[in-house]
Amino acid sequence: MKAGVLKITRDRKTGKKISEVIEEVIDIDEDEYYGPLVKLLGNDFLKNWKIPNEKVGGQV
Repeated sequence: MKAGVLKITRDRKTGKKISEVIEEVIDIDEDEYYGPLVKLLGNDFLKNWKIPNEKVGGQV
């Protein structure tokens, strides 16, 4: 799969975007692309799933 490396420059005082440039387009493996997201969400899911007798989320 292809992914772009995006560089955004912002003004530190206002926070407004000054420029946005795609620096390069790279070929990346799907495991490498999605890996950090899966790790983050997976760890959060496992942490909440292992909490005994504690309600997570809204009322039922």
